[in-house]
Amino acid sequence: MAYFISTSTNRLNPGRFEYPAGVKARFIDYIVKKGSAAGFPGGFDTMSGVRLDREELPRKPRAMFKTKKLGNIVNTSLAWLVSQKAKDFLDGLEPGVHQFEPADLEQQDGSPWPEPYWTFVLGTRLDTAVDETNSNVVRSYSDKPFWSFGSVTGVTPRISLRKEIIGNHMIWCDARLTLGPIMSDRFWELSQQEGFKEIERGDFERQLIEI
Repeated sequence: MAYFISTSTNRLNPGRFEYPAGVKARFIDYIVKKGSAAGFPGGFDTMSGVRLDREELPRKPRAMFKTKKLGNIVNTSLAWLVSQKAKDFLDGLEPGVHQFEPADLEQQDGSPWPEPYWTFVLGTRLDTAVDETNSNVVRSYSDKPFWSFGSVTGVTPRISLRKEIIGNHMIWCDARLTLGPIMSDRFWELSQQEGFKEIERGDFERQLIEI
């Protein structure tokens, strides 16, 4: 079994973060151009499973709310920020696979956040999804190399994932699915053992059966 990671939970989204003027626009311009050059019309992002140039990654997000503590994983408008504990966990499961760059996180008053946080870039992109029923499913950008599964309005596609491609991967982006990062059942189990309550299973997990 595999699961979409829910990115709309209160724990993962504790409040609004803002980047310095121009940083967000420059980063979006970069990822759109990078994606377009590869034939992906929507552009890549930090969860697309592709390496990004470290000098292009956004830095200095500021928490626009008062708090003395953040979770181990928080979601800004551009990327996940992970604590040292979360960085060690993710890198320990898949050494050298994902990117971690200093986020230079700031408190609401502009002072540095007391503990280090890192911008997380998902490092694995797989092509595992298949439509076993071959019905009620359409292809977005079907004329592009990075086409993805879509669905008819009101109908949930019945998608399965191929075990032989997943192998021992823990967390990845599927090239044909657009609902966010996917985690293995082993990743889910270990993340809960370590107390990462920010990670939750999305509503779509029942559809992701490994075959």
